[in-house]
Amino acid sequence: MKRVMVLMIGFVFLFSLTVIAVGQVSATTATPEAAKVKLAKKQKTGIVVNLSDTIIKIEFTKKGKKDTMTFTLTKPVKVSVGEKVTVYYTKKDGKMEAFKVKKASAKKAGKSKVVSKN
Repeated sequence: MKRVMVLMIGFVFLFSLTVIAVGQVSATTATPEAAKVKLAKKQKTGIVVNLSDTIIKIEFTKKGKKDTMTFTLTKPVKVSVGEKVTVYYTKKDGKMEAFKVKKASAKKAGKSKVVSKN
């Protein structure tokens, strides 16, 4: 009689664990629409060649060859043609969308140490 009770309690315990595990799996596999797709954020530095309210086109050198990239703007920018800028962008629906355009800072010259001979 005791063995039957122990077996019954064991089956109930296993059944309850199975129900809990299945419930957790179905909760974690929510619809793909609910999950946000994280876009890769990239950046490119170059000189502004063309600028309008909706697009910015920059020119840069890659392995000794000049190349250009065109981005759509999400908001107006305060740069002008000929300035060196860094464009922060993401790819959405096959288009490159610039979410930030910043003037590129000039590289700082390294500090030189003065060595005095005594």
